[in-house]
Amino acid sequence: WDAGGADVVEHRVLAADGSTVATVPAPGTSGTVTGLANDTTYAFTVVAVDAAGNVSARSAAVSVTPVYAVVPAEGAG
Repeated sequence: WDAGGADVVEHRVLAADGSTVATVPAPGTSGTVTGLANDTTYAFTVVAVDAAGNVSARSAAVSVTPVYAVVPAEGAG
């Protein structure tokens, strides 16, 4: 997402139900969402919050599906 204007103090990552799953202080442009299950699709949006507490409209939704990490076999490569 874009870091926003000078008045933006934080960004909130929202789950599909509107709950906040991560808060990123401005001017940060990435966040981490924990507790997701592998092979389950999630949709997230982002809003900006200014110093007065005004909340922007939601961004377009982005869908993600976590998968199990692939660990190379010992000695591979």
